[in-house]
Amino acid sequence: FLNTLPDNDFAMDYAGEPASVWQRKQRVHAPHPVQGTCLIFLDSQGLGASIAAQLADLGLACLNVTAGDSYAQLDATARSISPDESQDYRELAASQRAAAVRPDFILHLFGYEAGDSRRSSGELDGLLTLAQALEGSSPVKLLAVSRQARPVIAGEDMTYGRAAMSGVLRVLARETAGLDCAHVDIATTAPEVAATALVQELLTPSADRDIAFRDGQRWVAGLERVDLSATPPEFPFQRQGVYIFGGALG
Repeated sequence: FLNTLPDNDFAMDYAGEPASVWQRKQRVHAPHPVQGTCLIFLDSQGLGASIAAQLADLGLACLNVTAGDSYAQLDATARSISPDESQDYRELAASQRAAAVRPDFILHLFGYEAGDSRRSSGELDGLLTLAQALEGSSPVKLLAVSRQARPVIAGEDMTYGRAAMSGVLRVLARETAGLDCAHVDIATTAPEVAATALVQELLTPSADRDIAFRDGQRWVAGLERVDLSATPPEFPFQRQGVYIFGGALG
């Protein structure tokens, strides 16, 4: 921990890890003109289709992947996979290698499906499988999108089944060479509005890894520095008191 942060005066969570704090933050850079191929795992709400149309207008080739029962090649630019089957991701990656096509961008929208968190574990396994298949290739930017899986604003509803996605992406970014990962969480909004924000996020160089959009505002998770010189709060335990700790603390 001390080797990864310049100081240790950051707010901590209950597990002793740096606590994330959500703050509004605009993009520092403008989207760059790009060329290449984008692999899009389409949702059923129309968000992915709107993004694919915008990317095509910008000159990017898109390979669209829809959720189905098993892997299938539908046509030259469309595939189908079962979102919670790792083998389907392997077959998809193998077909890309056979065609000598390496994606420059990956947009994963299966996590955007409203109210369907039962397959979230399989989706994460699929992302891991896909990342392993891409390891050692040319640089790839992966943007994984969820719907209200992060508690950005107090009191809002959450899709708890996909709350682990951000942590998985952090690990992938550190352990997979050439893979640039970011997690974007979006609240319920019109697909065409969300599409523009995601296209800009995909094509804009950024060091932000945990991003959320709420009511048209861009939020980023970061660390909150605390003032260690301030008077510390009163310690909750009394001297010579007797306490019982249960659960994860033993």
